[in-house]
Amino acid sequence: LEMTEDDLRERLSDLGYGPDNDLGGLAYYQLPDLLPLDTEQGGEVLADLAAAHHADLVVIDTMARVVEGAEDSSDTYRAFYQHTGRRLKALGIALVRLDHAGKEATRGQRGSSSKADDVDVVYSLTSADAAHLTLKRTHTRVPWMPTEIRIVRQVEPHLCHVIQIERWTEEVVQIADLLDSLHVPIDASGSEVVQALIATGHGRRKQLVLEAVRCRRSRS
Repeated sequence: LEMTEDDLRERLSDLGYGPDNDLGGLAYYQLPDLLPLDTEQGGEVLADLAAAHHADLVVIDTMARVVEGAEDSSDTYRAFYQHTGRRLKALGIALVRLDHAGKEATRGQRGSSSKADDVDVVYSLTSADAAHLTLKRTHTRVPWMPTEIRIVRQVEPHLCHVIQIERWTEEVVQIADLLDSLHVPIDASGSEVVQALIATGHGRRKQLVLEAVRCRRSRS
């Protein structure tokens, strides 16, 4: 609900895609005539579309354009979760919601603070210049998510965004290697990993364990 057909064609071309590329894994609904997603009918239609495409991920761009309720009302985002977010979660489909910052970027997203109530993690995107971007974590229910992600934008040979690799301490790498040797699932939560280490007599400080969890996921 943001870009025209010409905008989309330009973005895909910038990213190096053309007629010879297989984009069969991407279902893009451009300026769709969807019912608002904070309504029962809107949420049901989107969930049906996602299921029909066997989607792993739904991206909404932007939240302000897909709801009919007031942007500064907490009821709007409760209704969005009830009718759309909850349905996608029940289907095992991940959801990314793009939004705009308010006039004061330090205060986070524009509108109601309840926007962050039903999500696992919120990142704020800022740019130092045209080539250097930073995602900073502002809200989270999953503490193993990195607090900051630095990104370099490259334009040659085509547009791409490269994450700058975090440098892990030797102790963190050793814990990550230990978790590998113990066959602890890569998607285990921080608490589950802490308990797995304690149960095998390898207890470590929680902060180090959480960093080791991130380390393992970054190299998987």
